[in-house]
Amino acid sequence: MFLDPEFLPVYEVLPALDVFADVPGARAAASAASGDGRSDSAVDVKDRVVPANGHPLSLRLSTPASRGVGSLPPTYIMAAGVDPARDEALEFAARLGVAGNSVEVHLVPGVPHMFDVLAPAARVTCRAVSAWTAAFADGIGATCERGHG
Repeated sequence: MFLDPEFLPVYEVLPALDVFADVPGARAAASAASGDGRSDSAVDVKDRVVPANGHPLSLRLSTPASRGVGSLPPTYIMAAGVDPARDEALEFAARLGVAGNSVEVHLVPGVPHMFDVLAPAARVTCRAVSAWTAAFADGIGATCERGHG
């Protein structure tokens, strides 16, 4: 089903992964992780996701790279304020908006990547999880009041 060219995802946890994105947050995170201090060390998510032979299947693992963003369904993006992927998520949201897509963006200030796993009982996590589960329920037509996910 995932490989069917007509399949459009209803829910993707990390749709912002675009192997061709060039945003400061992703570069800085890769540089820090590599320990070599080079900003070009985004060594590259692209090199790890797209094999040297450039097999087209690998690009299909990245929704933004596999088809134009104009073909995507309404999208809800939640980005953690100090997440290395924050800039990439916000850039993806902007691309969706420019393409005329329906996009709802929530930036959760002051929290790191995986904040929901690192601090599951924190008030900010409870609010964020409630918001995104309510958005998901709305998106699939289930009954769920916003804020009561």
